[in-house]
Amino acid sequence: MGFHWRYGRFEMRVRNPVGDYLWPALWMMPADSVYGTWASSGEIDILECRGQFPLETDHAIHFGGMWPNNAFEFSGSQFTGKNYQQEFFVIAFEWDENEMRWYVDDQLLYVRSLVRNFWSGIGENPYTDIRQPFDQSFNLIMHVSVGGNFFYDHGHGDFDQFRDPQRGVDKDWRLIMFEFTNKWYSLQQKKKKYRTRP
Repeated sequence: MGFHWRYGRFEMRVRNPVGDYLWPALWMMPADSVYGTWASSGEIDILECRGQFPLETDHAIHFGGMWPNNAFEFSGSQFTGKNYQQEFFVIAFEWDENEMRWYVDDQLLYVRSLVRNFWSGIGENPYTDIRQPFDQSFNLIMHVSVGGNFFYDHGHGDFDQFRDPQRGVDKDWRLIMFEFTNKWYSLQQKKKKYRTRP
């Protein structure tokens, strides 16, 4: 059991870690795979960044059918003039039954209409109505990866831990993440003690 939502406004105040090939991301995956495995049940990328490009943000949705018959739409790199590794910023995501909107510091960067069919046109159609798969509840995920296809697929090459030294790495980001995770976990344990079920 976890927290999941369908529709709403989500705001997070964040600052990205420093380091080449770091991939901080805030994203959402379906609570239940009602329409099938990835990506037929959807994925919402609220924020994705590349460590070596501190002035860029990316935003996307994935849908269409089960891999490899899936499709995606993405914002392309967005620039607001801010260095996301030096300054905190507020990423906001608004989602209602008709539209999704992505903001950085209240600046609207990307909009996707949900009033349409999301089938990729390849393979079996998992959908019977418009708005599917984005008519279901999704879980919120926050993580930092190192390397991956987010770099290679976009012409930035593969990460090699021996070839690519981490220039300018924020030395404390691992410790900060560890401390945050421990604090979050301990708060969740306290909430469980006081949570009652009907």
